[in-house]
Amino acid sequence: MATAINRPKYCKFGSTCTQRVNCSYIHPEQGYHNSSSFCPYESDYHSTQWPTPSYDNSQYKYDDQKANLLPSHCQYSTTQNLPYYTALRNEISTCSDVHSEIYNSSCDQYRQQNKFQNNQQPNELKTSKKSWEKRYNNYKVLDSKSEVPNKNKYSQDTSLSSILLEHMKNEIQVLFNKNIPEVSSQHQSLIVKELALLEDLDEDDHDMKFLKETYLQELKDQLETFEQNISELSMVNPSTLEESKCFHKRLKREIERLKARLPIYARRRQLIDTIKSNRVIILKADTGSGKSSQLIQYLVDAGFADHGQIVCTQPRRLAARELASRVAKEFGCEVGEEVGYHVGASRPKISDRTQIRFVTDAVLLNEYKIDPMLNSYSLVIIDEAHERRVDTDLLIGAMKLCLYRRWNIKGCVIEVPGRTFPIEDIYAMEDAENHVDEAINKVLEIHASRVPGNILVFLTGQDEIDRAIDEVTRKIDPPESALVLPLHDQQ
Repeated sequence: MATAINRPKYCKFGSTCTQRVNCSYIHPEQGYHNSSSFCPYESDYHSTQWPTPSYDNSQYKYDDQKANLLPSHCQYSTTQNLPYYTALRNEISTCSDVHSEIYNSSCDQYRQQNKFQNNQQPNELKTSKKSWEKRYNNYKVLDSKSEVPNKNKYSQDTSLSSILLEHMKNEIQVLFNKNIPEVSSQHQSLIVKELALLEDLDEDDHDMKFLKETYLQELKDQLETFEQNISELSMVNPSTLEESKCFHKRLKREIERLKARLPIYARRRQLIDTIKSNRVIILKADTGSGKSSQLIQYLVDAGFADHGQIVCTQPRRLAARELASRVAKEFGCEVGEEVGYHVGASRPKISDRTQIRFVTDAVLLNEYKIDPMLNSYSLVIIDEAHERRVDTDLLIGAMKLCLYRRWNIKGCVIEVPGRTFPIEDIYAMEDAENHVDEAINKVLEIHASRVPGNILVFLTGQDEIDRAIDEVTRKIDPPESALVLPLHDQQ
């Protein structure tokens, strides 16, 4: 008869024990009735035998099984119940094998089902969605109930990028095949129209003929510049989505520049070549030529902003903000992205992507105090230098020193003729005391002569302007033959 012991031990004979009723050792059925949490599949477990070799009772005496068990607990000083935990670990391992097999089977079934659904998704999108935008939105949707990671995420992202890239290339193709020929044809029609007007002019009207010839040549130069730029861009083949977006914006900018027909566009190539071959350029241009808003964009397209920002100074804060807003709109971005500004003590509205920065003279002077090398910039444009403000003059001197210190910085001069019109000055010399009445009479006289053009009257104050407007509006005949408008700083 086996001696009873306090610690639970498992019977060596397992399920084949013949004295299970009187045996003080634990048998497999007894242990797992209390350990069902280790294996949720009890029916499967009980159908299997104890994972030990079967023994023949005739070979062993039951009283001797104690000697064949694990070494006595007295040999373990730190873990007294180690034999019990060792046997229990063997049980759990056996149970875990069964549980793992069933769990892996269920996971494999789930993965196959999920894989089938993922493989079916593109076909469903092709049949139910027609536009690429809808496909884009559906590729973004994730199943919130899914707990298993989607193995096809990378392939879906790659497929999405390919779809967007293909769509962007189609839009670029539309610009080449439709928009560019259309704007070029419109510009050629304008040239033909201006040529016809030039031929209709009198031979004695030399001033008007000279202006028409100048304007006609300007239109021809603009078309030539446009065709050269488009020819160069047609050789570009963007390979990534980001490159395609930038290229698409570049083409749209070229189209809008030809539509604007600014005088500086005809001299674009001359400007770029001159700046490349010189460190200091003085640009002289009349109002309306596009020097402040267009030149800096030409320089970015030519690659001058690849190794540093291009900064353009303005004497007033409002001018810097407004220029940044206009250039950003023409450049195809938001203010603070590729185009930014910094005025006064406010935080600069720029980012890591900024290539064009508009600042006031004082802001750039403060930067020069901190960094006399102006390492953040590759080219500095000082605009409105003719105003000769104190900050502007100091900035010009600072740039002279910076040019000595840095060999790879440029400062911006080339003559760009602005668009001018014939002007005739008339002074109120006969009756200076009543200069307002004399100005009113002269306006009515010029209007009655039907000479083409506009009339600009300079008076000394708002009261005189309001009085002149009322008199001219009342006396002009017919009233709808002219539009009379005020122009003063109180508007």
